[in-house]
Amino acid sequence: MIAIRIIAELPGLITTAEKAFDGVPDSNADKKLMVTETAKTLFGIMFGISTGDQAELWKKADVVVSPLIDLFCRFMFKDEVK
Repeated sequence: MIAIRIIAELPGLITTAEKAFDGVPDSNADKKLMVTETAKTLFGIMFGISTGDQAELWKKADVVVSPLIDLFCRFMFKDEVK
């Protein structure tokens, strides 16, 4: 399944976001946005989707991926992310 390959990348994406915003106060929402947008970009790169179906396929994967991004971010970023 497409979503599983993206999910496998989440811990690394979260670690990268933590480093990118190290020392920046109240940056949890920015970290989550970075993780989400990078996941979308990886989705397109990993599957080479350039047929115009990328948006439709992302919608299907997003049903699984977005709640997991929320969960990972809440757990890893210590403060509540909305």
